Amino acid sequence: MRALLKDKEDSTLIAIEVTEAVYDPEEQILYLRNADASYQVESIIAVNADTAIRELFDRGAIDLTFYVSSGVPFIMANNLVNGKVDYANCAFITETQASTLRKGFAKPGDVLLTHKATIGRTAIVDDEYETIILTPQVTYYRVKKGISNRYLKYYFDSSVFQKLFSNWAGAGSTRAYLGITAQRKLPIVLPPYDVQLKIAKCCGALDDKIYHNQQINDNLAA
Repeated sequence: MRALLKDKEDSTLIAIEVTEAVYDPEEQILYLRNADASYQVESIIAVNADTAIRELFDRGAIDLTFYVSSGVPFIMANNLVNGKVDYANCAFITETQASTLRKGFAKPGDVLLTHKATIGRTAIVDDEYETIILTPQVTYYRVKKGISNRYLKYYFDSSVFQKLFSNWAGAGSTRAYLGITAQRKLPIVLPPYDVQLKIAKCCGALDDKIYHNQQINDNLAA
């Protein structure tokens, strides 16, 4: 299939051969891909990829995001894996594209929490990149003095918080979601800072053990 797209930055027309079309009804986004590139078409209301493609051509001019092989990480909910940001499988956008965005910038040390559709995943942004871009599915928490980011991440991972978060977000519904305003009302237990550090240290040691055991199992399976 051949698609003619209009770039939202400079209105230039781009013709591409599409080998794969995937529609995300939760985000109302159509993903068009070929061997060399991937495009993200936003605000498409459709039932599936076929109807989304028809809508695409009916519009004639649409927004798109062009992914590149390297640049600024563009982090979606599924890029938060086992408590870490999965840069190996995430998309990237150019510095120019990133400069046009007004929000969604996360920095090293920020705690991430997914809050739409795929809810409750967490991670701490490491220092591999100075800045990453988050999709609307992911919230970042930038802690103040007296709060350990590692403790906050593990608190988000706790069964008590996960159950509460799921209930508030309506987990199990077709559109589980908890926006920023509602997130501000979530209760967070904050013990003294030294206690936070001790809890984070214990949880971190357990995480390391689980990770090493997984590595051993993966090596044995290979």
